[in-house]
Amino acid sequence: METSSREARARAGRREEEPFRRQQEDRPTEQQERQEQERLAALHRYDVLAGAPPEECFDRLTRLAAHLTGAPGAQIRFVGAGRQWAASTYGGDCEDAEGARAKSWCARVIETPGVEVVEDARQDERCAGGGPAAESPSVRFCAAAPLQTPSGARIGALCVFGPEPRSLSEDRQQALRDLAATVVDQLERERALVRAREAEAAQRASEEKYARLFETANDAILIFEPENEIVLKANAKAAEMYGLERSELVGRSLRAFTEDVERGEQVLDRALQAGSFQDLETRHRRSDGTLIDVLINATVISFEGREAFLSIHRDVTERKRAQERTQELKSFYENILDEVPVEIAVLDPEGRYRYMNRAAMPDPEMRRWIIGKTDMDYARRRGRDDREQYRERREWLLEVVEQKETDRRLEKMPASDGGTEYLMRYLVPVTGADGAVEYVIGHTVDLTERKRNENALREAKERAEEAAQVKDAILNNISHEVRTPLASMMGFADVLAEDLEDKYEESAEFARIIRTSGERLQETLESVLLLARLEADRLDLESSFVDVRAQARRAAERYRSQAREKELALHAPGAPADALRARTDATALDRVLGSLLANAVKFTDEGSITVEAGRLPPGASPPGRKMAGSGEAETAHVFVSVRDTGPGISGDFLPRLFEDFEQESSGLGRQYQGAGLGLSITRRLVERMDGAVYVDSCQGGGTTVTVCLPPAGA
Repeated sequence: METSSREARARAGRREEEPFRRQQEDRPTEQQERQEQERLAALHRYDVLAGAPPEECFDRLTRLAAHLTGAPGAQIRFVGAGRQWAASTYGGDCEDAEGARAKSWCARVIETPGVEVVEDARQDERCAGGGPAAESPSVRFCAAAPLQTPSGARIGALCVFGPEPRSLSEDRQQALRDLAATVVDQLERERALVRAREAEAAQRASEEKYARLFETANDAILIFEPENEIVLKANAKAAEMYGLERSELVGRSLRAFTEDVERGEQVLDRALQAGSFQDLETRHRRSDGTLIDVLINATVISFEGREAFLSIHRDVTERKRAQERTQELKSFYENILDEVPVEIAVLDPEGRYRYMNRAAMPDPEMRRWIIGKTDMDYARRRGRDDREQYRERREWLLEVVEQKETDRRLEKMPASDGGTEYLMRYLVPVTGADGAVEYVIGHTVDLTERKRNENALREAKERAEEAAQVKDAILNNISHEVRTPLASMMGFADVLAEDLEDKYEESAEFARIIRTSGERLQETLESVLLLARLEADRLDLESSFVDVRAQARRAAERYRSQAREKELALHAPGAPADALRARTDATALDRVLGSLLANAVKFTDEGSITVEAGRLPPGASPPGRKMAGSGEAETAHVFVSVRDTGPGISGDFLPRLFEDFEQESSGLGRQYQGAGLGLSITRRLVERMDGAVYVDSCQGGGTTVTVCLPPAGA
């Protein structure tokens, strides 16, 4: 029982494995798949379509096959990838429609090279599960010869069939093979005919295309014979180029137009051996005598059964002129750049030099050599040990190319005198229409001299600051050491003058002179100290809103007694209801007004002194010459002026009026006392207050000094 059970399970297992095994056996190999693809490609080349109407030649062959074999019917069938179909059917009772390839009789026939004969389909084992009887039940006899192409691909079969069992002799089998070969021959002839028609159509299309290109080309095209260069054919552009009708150009020799005939003959001789020549630049003469530059490319062809040249002539006259103009312009700019005392170079994005001016490379031979080279090449040629610096420079250039932004760097180089050169190098990327960097302009500014000057200036500044500190110390010491005894001296002079006034008038006068001299000395000392503080920028001003008119009136009142002593009329501003405010420092303005009034009283012997204050119209300026002030003062429109009827100022001295220790009369013949510091201090104070000073004066015509100040709303 156990044995029979095991056998039953084994049989069941074999039954389950049988379909899989058959499936594995039926699966085609790679070689079979490749052969099937080649067979289908051959079938496709013959363009035999399923469902196409039968061709007369195929019908004749099926009739002939039936007659030669004595069979009632015949058929030509083709086998595709999954279907089979009849291209022609004669007689008999056989299905001629399209059918499935699987298990079809023709599918089996194309697997063998010889004739397959089935004498009785019902008795033949090959027809089990398929075959002619399965495809058409009335068919008992069938014979088929494969349709084999010259490449060995079997694409279908020529079949004969009948309803009665029978045999087929060797002679009739051979006849069937011959007729099958005739079917393939017919397919080959039709294919060759189709290819010939296609080739003919392609030839016509090519000729038409060539003719269109020949006639519509933008360049002159000529065909000429080599020996005498006689033009055999020319397009319209060629006739236009040479200024002739086409009929006039054909038949003439190109030598009639060639400027250098001998050179042209040499080129043609070489071209006959080589088969062509390219980019020959020469000069031709038009029919009107005009010379043109021509670029010629030619090749040897066969034309109307003889050897000839097909040449393309391009008029490059304008291009040559443009190149010449470009070269002239290039030379012009290079000559300019060579005179520029700045190192200039042009590099490609890889760091190779395309241009370098004389300042960058004085040696002309080296300047020619470096074109196309890099900084590293230059370092190797010179045997320099600073290649690392050149490597860093190249990395910098690549960074500029990537970022597409101008950059600069300061380089320190050893100088020939043992010092250091300071070079500011700039790289400017230049991009093309596509946005890519085409080249980089590099230029170098030698900052060595400037650096030296800066160092010298810094040292001088340090020395000046030290000197200023010394001067401040001296002035402070003088201020302390002089003011104390001076105050005592002036006090004792006042006491002596009072005690001696009734008894000794002359001695009392001497005491008063001592007092006056002390006051002058004290005033000079204060002016010197103030000037020093202004020069050292150590005078702090407090900007506030000041009533200029009121302050001018108060200053005038302080000098009224001095004016009265000289019998001078002093006119001061009145007291209007509204204030005239300016943004300034009240103490500094008072000092300025005092200096101007003191000068007016001092230098005016008769007449009057007038003090005015007011507003200027927008954009207006006071009369006279601007002597001091910043650009901001141009917009100031609050002013105060002091006008006198004194001797005036000469035009020669006027530019020096506000300089330190300057007076128009000097030396032993000096008419007026003073240190010449009042107006110098005035100028500095006005500039510190963002104001301006104007002077209107001429010799013998009095003087007007106007101070402009920023208004309160500025």
